[in-house]
Amino acid sequence: MKVGTFARLAGGCGLALVGGVGCGHAAPSAASNTGLHNGPFAVDILASTSATLPACTKATSGETAMVSSTDTLEVCESGSWCLVTCASQTGGTVAYNSSTNTIWACTESSDGGAQLWVQITQTQGPTGPTGATGPTGATGPKGAAGAQGGAGAAGAMGATGATGATGATGATGPNTTGSNSLINVIPISPSTQCPTGGEEIQTGLDTNNDGALEANEVTQTAYVCNTTTCLAGDALCTPDAGGPYCANPQSDNANCGACGIVCGAGQACTGGACSESCTAGFSACTADGGAPYCADFATDTNNCGGCGIECGMGLSCSGGACTETCAAGFSTCVGDAAALYCANFDSDANNCGGCGVVCPSGQTCNGSGICAETCASGYEVCAPDGGTPYCAVACP
Repeated sequence: MKVGTFARLAGGCGLALVGGVGCGHAAPSAASNTGLHNGPFAVDILASTSATLPACTKATSGETAMVSSTDTLEVCESGSWCLVTCASQTGGTVAYNSSTNTIWACTESSDGGAQLWVQITQTQGPTGPTGATGPTGATGPKGAAGAQGGAGAAGAMGATGATGATGATGATGPNTTGSNSLINVIPISPSTQCPTGGEEIQTGLDTNNDGALEANEVTQTAYVCNTTTCLAGDALCTPDAGGPYCANPQSDNANCGACGIVCGAGQACTGGACSESCTAGFSACTADGGAPYCADFATDTNNCGGCGIECGMGLSCSGGACTETCAAGFSTCVGDAAALYCANFDSDANNCGGCGVVCPSGQTCNGSGICAETCASGYEVCAPDGGTPYCAVACP
């Protein structure tokens, strides 16, 4: 509320007592507020809290604000925001904000208590009749030219031109014969490349076309080594002669407690120690040669669930039953008679992309788990005698 409006509403009440204004002054008497009953307050500012009110300066002097959190009306006067008290002498006075069409009235509270500023809900009146259409305005200036439209569709293809004359025959190329690619697979004993032995794979071109890959024709050598990893609980033992092997040091009479420790006659290895009887958790068994031994039926792959019950290659004993433990890149499948086996879904033509998915005749599993006529990059087609073709990094 600007100063002129404020003075008009206040009448003769004086700046310190208009409408019961606070700012440290005592509340005015009923006689000093009679001027407030006839004119509304023009609310210039809406604030959620007193702290969010703008500073009371010369620019806002005389303006009126409604604070929603406290339902209080305040006026900027003499550099301070002062409360406009809603009391019995100002009852019926209203405040109005023209930007939001909101009205507040100084009236008693809904519970009959002290008077306060209450927002009045306005009922929407009926829509008035449509006014008459005004006269047509003058024609505006011509607008700027629009942007260029997009390119039109391509025209129909023209008729095929006449066939050109046949070019001259090129010169005859050199009379040479290509070379075949050959592979040598050579078994190797334990060595630096393969501590447990394996195979050496040599590849190259048969440059002299004699059908054999000779040492001077080898262009690449790779090694496929025997495994050096034993099942959980077993130890890798390396004898003085022969290849390495896995042994269970808890029950193996020839490797009791560690590789190479042999139990004496009449003794059995139980819990990693040679003993005349088996410890708790182990059971006595007798080998074909008559030597007794102790076995843990729950985990022993040679006595899984009972004496002499052996798990197949790649299987482990868990809870007295043989279970599949496949190497990385292989998955467990169940074959005929519920036999478990490992399969490479990427390249196995009998399990291409899943267990039992067989590629049709003439197709291979292309290294990506898909039956196809060709192999994926980095693989070549291998065709065993009378067997189904398959993909591999190198054919044997």
